[in-house]
Amino acid sequence: TPELDGQRHDVQLEQLYDLKKFGWYSGDVHSHSLFSDGTQTPTDMSIAWRANGVDFAALSDHNQNFQHEEFDELTDDEFLAFSSVEVTTSSPLVAQGKGFGHHIAFDVPGNLVERLPGATDPTNPVIFNRYVYGTAADLQRAIDETHAMGGLFHPTHSCWSNDWPAGTFSSWGEVKGFDSIDVFTGWDVGPHLPTVLASEYGESIFGTAQFNMNTVCTQIWFEFLNAGNKIAGWANSDTHDVHSLLTTGAGAPVYWRNTAGNARVYVHAGKL
Repeated sequence: TPELDGQRHDVQLEQLYDLKKFGWYSGDVHSHSLFSDGTQTPTDMSIAWRANGVDFAALSDHNQNFQHEEFDELTDDEFLAFSSVEVTTSSPLVAQGKGFGHHIAFDVPGNLVERLPGATDPTNPVIFNRYVYGTAADLQRAIDETHAMGGLFHPTHSCWSNDWPAGTFSSWGEVKGFDSIDVFTGWDVGPHLPTVLASEYGESIFGTAQFNMNTVCTQIWFEFLNAGNKIAGWANSDTHDVHSLLTTGAGAPVYWRNTAGNARVYVHAGKL
């Protein structure tokens, strides 16, 4: 492939449409920097987004918000950067397929540990132990505290249920008030056979267990809408770098995630 053969290829793309003229802005609000488990600085992430034509973005580093001091200052007339945190929960019930998932609290003010909505141990030096939930009531508290700060609450890669703290869907029906869900996430591209929800849902609805997470999440979003729930559907990259390569560890380099702005969502607004 051109990326790996040692040759440089310069390509110039022609912009056919100026969507901003029509009030459409693109964004990517699920991503990570070196402040959690990403590889790039917030500034480098913003450069990548701008280069890829993204108009607004959020860094949603896991269970901490100290990236915001650098990132929020990058807002200008062409790019909107805003604060968020990915609430990554742990639970002894995860092994039973009853975890409490990953969620993003959007537009939550940064740089103060008390601004981690719903955290059970916000000062724990191990960031992934700051949200250890025992019941869905803990998740509801995170939703309510996020709204009290003026933010929005968003379940991410919502259809996972098998490994690490996932199983967002397991709390649906027990919590209320979340504002949007991922219907397309870069991390979820490709079939994930061990994933319980995808297998069960895929077999029951489509007759196959080999299911792309994004297809399942989109179908579930349609069910929310058909039931009369006003839940926004988002597409996000969940990128942990700017070039979609895992550059460290066994087997590196390997492709593992999408690049900044791929996927993205378009929002119609009067101005950025």
